[in-house]
Amino acid sequence: GQVPATASKVAGLCFDFFTDSPVMGHEAVSVHIADKWFLSGELKLENEELHPLIYTFAEFNRSSLVGKDAPALTLEGIDSIDVEIRDISTPYKVLFFYDADCSTCRREAPLLADVARSHEGPPLTVVAIYTQADRDAWEKFVGETFAGIDNPDVTFCHLWDPEARSGFHKKYGVLSTPMMLLLDSQNKIIGRGLDCKALAHLLDVRNTEKLQYYRLFDNIFSSISPLEIADVEGRRV
Repeated sequence: GQVPATASKVAGLCFDFFTDSPVMGHEAVSVHIADKWFLSGELKLENEELHPLIYTFAEFNRSSLVGKDAPALTLEGIDSIDVEIRDISTPYKVLFFYDADCSTCRREAPLLADVARSHEGPPLTVVAIYTQADRDAWEKFVGETFAGIDNPDVTFCHLWDPEARSGFHKKYGVLSTPMMLLLDSQNKIIGRGLDCKALAHLLDVRNTEKLQYYRLFDNIFSSISPLEIADVEGRRV
């Protein structure tokens, strides 16, 4: 009847709005709408031909939403040694999925190199993941773009999966390139769909927050006189 048709239209409009939203994290709302209403069959799409698109969107986004644990991913390094990205133990990890022939990637990659050069703060690993299968093009791109970055706080890890056996496309929502995410020390996804300007801002915000907490605790504890063990034991109930 009229009510289901109206509900379907509203849900579809909401899905489109949150899918195209510039606000990081809003894609989670679209995934919820897809799962709850359309993929469950609760509501029918006005245009059933859109069902595969909504299904693909949900499947390629649900595992890498902001706040989720980063999915396991083992890829081959440029030195032919396998690396599980979650085993990299720096406070922050940038995952940069790129194609050397992608014009946007070729614009963003040098900006990422600049972020790496200027980064100050907790150690950062840039995990640059080449998404194609041309090793010569990959090595040339790495040499031209990321060589000679001398920052003791930043480490680069260059990986690829030429046969796409790891499932990185689906695990990390790599429907197109570039795709950039930021992980914290607990492998939580704290940034997604970033460009280099947003990455630099997010790192700055996170570092500023930490410094503010450090100063707060310093101020709190500096005002407290040191306690003797006898005083502590004497106050036990």
